[in-house]
Amino acid sequence: MALNFAFSQPINLVEDPGFERFYSYDSTFVDMSCEELGLFQFPAGIRNVVWPPHPPWFGASVDLMSACFNWLLWPPSPFPWLYGCPGFSTVPANYCGTQYPHNGNNYLLLQYGIFVGNLSTDTAGREYASSTIQLQDNKEYCAGFWANLGDSSSIYSYGPGIKFFNSNPGNNVFNRYFLEPDVWGDFFLDDSLRWKKVSGVYKATGNEQYFVVGNFWPPTAQYNLRQEFKPHSYPWSSIMFIDDVFITELGNISAGSNKDICLGDSVTLGSAEIPGADYTWYPSEGLSNIHAAQPKAAPNTTTTYHLIMDQCRILYDSVTVTVRNPNELAIFPKEISVCKGTSVAIAPINTYNNSGSTLAFIPANSFTKIYPDSAIFNAEQNTNIAVVQQFNGTCAQVQNNISIKTSTCKDSASCGGYVNENSILLTPFPTKELTIYSLAGSIVFYASNYNNDYNFSTLSSGIYLLKQKFADSTEKVCKLGWVKR
Repeated sequence: MALNFAFSQPINLVEDPGFERFYSYDSTFVDMSCEELGLFQFPAGIRNVVWPPHPPWFGASVDLMSACFNWLLWPPSPFPWLYGCPGFSTVPANYCGTQYPHNGNNYLLLQYGIFVGNLSTDTAGREYASSTIQLQDNKEYCAGFWANLGDSSSIYSYGPGIKFFNSNPGNNVFNRYFLEPDVWGDFFLDDSLRWKKVSGVYKATGNEQYFVVGNFWPPTAQYNLRQEFKPHSYPWSSIMFIDDVFITELGNISAGSNKDICLGDSVTLGSAEIPGADYTWYPSEGLSNIHAAQPKAAPNTTTTYHLIMDQCRILYDSVTVTVRNPNELAIFPKEISVCKGTSVAIAPINTYNNSGSTLAFIPANSFTKIYPDSAIFNAEQNTNIAVVQQFNGTCAQVQNNISIKTSTCKDSASCGGYVNENSILLTPFPTKELTIYSLAGSIVFYASNYNNDYNFSTLSSGIYLLKQKFADSTEKVCKLGWVKR
């Protein structure tokens, strides 16, 4: 069942995790929006705002890809072999491939094997993105990011990841951190179509001051198999796009508290979204989105929903949405046919639990008698009436609209026939179609080709309305009294 204790919702400790801010090298402007960037005049060219957009991130030669740059008229670099992919840093199409951000407008580009080095001994440079962090001793964190392979890569690198440092790791493109990362993806980054999640659990020492995103595996024999490079297209380089970096304290899962709703209403499940967490709800019936942190639920019957959340580890919780029993709904006929000038009982055609609601008959002055669960209506002409069921508590009211159809009966005494215990015989003959109503308007018998063979003995004594339709399409509505012997 749903957890009933309170806890604080984990937040992302990474500042600007999607690289959406813009900063200049010379601090002529700070933290501009995409729209503000498009209006800014660049006296020294666009490279005033490309990587690094410090603070909070820093790194050497790392490049910012941005949809915001599409608004700026500036030529691509004439020397792509010198400047690499950022010769055209737009989104989605750029020199290194075509990719939309995982979220927002921007993502970063990291290059492995830059300046055409010897990859077998790894004298080539690697690019890393770094930022500052403060973690608490002995606490567990979920850390990760989303990665994608640039189309122009010639190799697939293994195990992109995150490494935490107690001091500044430096800012040189040739710094190669031949250390096992603290969190990494156990796969070759070989998908240039879909963003792939890299995540894992990290237990902090409390001394961490920095973290670095990139590739950390050394090119030694023990890593040769995992560090296998596979042919692609761009000479001796693996391009990794990264976006939406997250570091959050591992939190408790909550599907939310149990809910009580009315039939037809909806309610929000779950709790605030945890950055980097994946959500799956089941069953799917009545849910607006099975992968949302807080989906809307509108089930037709009482349902228990189960939530599986993967925030670097699998957690589970459930919540029950109780729907008012449909048997509490009073159901009325949509249309009632009666003889003009006669009285008809307006009552539910189902058996329902009336303990939690009241009925209001509208307009009240049209009824000759009003009871808690029914009313008597004098039908003088075609008209529309309504019955409003008001539930106790917070449930919304339900309105039933009823159309009263009246006609002049040719024979208000006996319908022109006679009744015995076995059958009803109607004249003149033939009757093509026969419908028998109770005074409440419910249909007790219908035949499209009536053969004078209806057995009345199953009905209670009372007055019934008969509607005959003849072969010439004329109709007759009349009353019939039945006394059960």
